[in-house]
Amino acid sequence: MTNTCQTSEQVLPRGDVYPPKNVSVSINPSGEIVEGDSVTLSCSSDSNPPAEISWFKEATIVGSGSIYSVSKISSNHSGEYKCKSRNKHGEKDSDIAMLNVIEMDRFFCVASQWCHTPPPSVVIRHWGSAIKI
Repeated sequence: MTNTCQTSEQVLPRGDVYPPKNVSVSINPSGEIVEGDSVTLSCSSDSNPPAEISWFKEATIVGSGSIYSVSKISSNHSGEYKCKSRNKHGEKDSDIAMLNVIEMDRFFCVASQWCHTPPPSVVIRHWGSAIKI
């Protein structure tokens, strides 16, 4: 008979210990992320005992735990993210997840397809005279 212990996520055999494997990152929402949005990065891994999770943007640690959330995201948050899963038997990094935050003015420009440099001018004609705005 195999002894087991219950965790919040799964039932694990006590004698079957191993380092993290199958470490992956998901980003929610997927697709275009615009400045001001909220974003959640989730890290999942398979290990016994359960692993501790650390988050990195490029080479800088930015958080811990299986969830890394940013509210009111800005273009400064754009970059390469990964999570590191670690227990006493080893550690493993996820593949890199690229977070690309679109600046609001660029998003408006792309969404409206009305981009001009310099911006367009408006001319109002009133009784033969023109006023440029």
